[in-house]
Amino acid sequence: IWNFLKEEHPELLPKKQELLGKVQNEFYTEVVEKRRDYPVFTEVKELFRKLTEEYGVKVGLATTDTYASARACMDCLDASGYVTFWGTDDGTLPVKPDGKLVELAAESWHIKPEELLMVGDTPNDMRFAHNGHAFAIGVLSGTGKIHHMECVADDLIESVAELPAWLEEKRGRECLVIEDNGIGIQAEDLPRVFEKGFTGYNGRADKKSTGIGLYLCKKIMDKMGHKIWIDSEVGKGTRVYLELTRQEWNPE
Repeated sequence: IWNFLKEEHPELLPKKQELLGKVQNEFYTEVVEKRRDYPVFTEVKELFRKLTEEYGVKVGLATTDTYASARACMDCLDASGYVTFWGTDDGTLPVKPDGKLVELAAESWHIKPEELLMVGDTPNDMRFAHNGHAFAIGVLSGTGKIHHMECVADDLIESVAELPAWLEEKRGRECLVIEDNGIGIQAEDLPRVFEKGFTGYNGRADKKSTGIGLYLCKKIMDKMGHKIWIDSEVGKGTRVYLELTRQEWNPE
């Protein structure tokens, strides 16, 4: 738009900010204030109520929309009262997939980023979670396809409506954490560390990695019906989580 003005109407350039403000106001009026048909896959207000009141979960939003747009959506769904962190794109906060936004949410709730669950329906959402060292839950009822999501998500659910059941299943789970204070893993490599033959930045640097170890770990854990996931920060170290709760075995 500004290139067009520069070439065709240079006299309007001094009024750039004024024009931008008018465009934003018009957009907000037409798209946000007048919209009342937000597509949902479950009763959002009841889901947020159950998560906060029955499970003690803090609810936050991370979006590239503005606060006004996100708030209008939540107001329309009568769910704003349950949201205690607004990670919106208004020029003052990091924007996803910047992992610093996850860290800010964790800080506001007085928890560690590793204790935070990021629920999203795109591979970019999953990368965003890993960039901030959160646990990534992929939702398959949105835009993401299973063959894209399963390689980057730590776990998958069909719909956000399944979150309470997912939390209930995880209650009382035993988890072994193996941690080091080494060089860490690049954020962009984390979603692929369990792929066969993948060595990543560190492996290419020392040329000793085979890309087989973590692949075999994942294969073994999958066969045993357990989960394995990793979070890491460059220069600080890596944590490997092994979910080891025993399952009831009923041979038939």
